[in-house]
Amino acid sequence: MASRFPHSEDAAKLGTRLRQARLMRNLTQQALSEETGIERSQISKIERGRARTLNENVQGLCNFLSIPSSDGPEANSADIQLLGLLARLQTLATDAPQLRPAIDAALGALEAIARTDSSSGVEANAGPLRA
Repeated sequence: MASRFPHSEDAAKLGTRLRQARLMRNLTQQALSEETGIERSQISKIERGRARTLNENVQGLCNFLSIPSSDGPEANSADIQLLGLLARLQTLATDAPQLRPAIDAALGALEAIARTDSSSGVEANAGPLRA
């Protein structure tokens, strides 16, 4: 059973974080819908803070976009920006294989930064981006 958001503004905060993470990955709501199987209208509702519970759609978006579903020190804007940068680097590495050595070096530096930042929730998510 889905749990309710502790405070009404929590849904809005999470919706904003989800939208930022989606935009940092250059995804439209439609593209995110196609990737996750979650209806575009539901994504829109969640991003606008209209979701009342942490249901499977909200959790699915959080998992796909690699952001925490709860508000805490790890759920800050810098983490979302770093995750977006990592995702863009991975896309670039796929699209331009000749740049792979430089991208791997950049990913290694970003992963080191994530590990040394004790308030960051990104460390566990950074590794899989190094394909």
